[in-house]
Amino acid sequence: MNNKKNASANQLTAVPRHGAKQGNNTLVCNHYTTGVNSSDTPETKARHLLREAGFSYLQQLDWVGKDDKGEWVVFEIKEKELFTPGRNFPHYGAGLNKSQLYLRTKLLDELGFRTYLLIFAKGTNEVYEAYLDELEAKGGFYDSPNGIRIYPIQNFTRKEYNNGENS
Repeated sequence: MNNKKNASANQLTAVPRHGAKQGNNTLVCNHYTTGVNSSDTPETKARHLLREAGFSYLQQLDWVGKDDKGEWVVFEIKEKELFTPGRNFPHYGAGLNKSQLYLRTKLLDELGFRTYLLIFAKGTNEVYEAYLDELEAKGGFYDSPNGIRIYPIQNFTRKEYNNGENS
């Protein structure tokens, strides 16, 4: 990151992301923990400081890589039990928090970075994977009351994970 720290003024100057509105992106603080709890993780402290400096759509990515076509891809990795059919959702499924979905969609819309969702089914060797934009296009998903978008499991590609022997 191209941030500069001026020790005499105790300022953190945040360089705005590409395409951001130009303005005052300087956060002045008298103490590193201003506005945050001292027991917060460094990531939480950084998020507070960056938000105060005017940054938006902050997200912590699991992995980012370049595919064989030269396209950058964001990877969202989860280990969860699959959702089972219920009153509102007739399929087995896997999902993602809607706030994460929103942020990953911003990466696609504004930068062209697709998100590849990898879900390791808890207690099994099964891995379910798909591009998030393709899951959205296929539809049939269900938004749970607690903010999870659940996609039908048949919309994923299923693989077996063999402790790294697949690579």
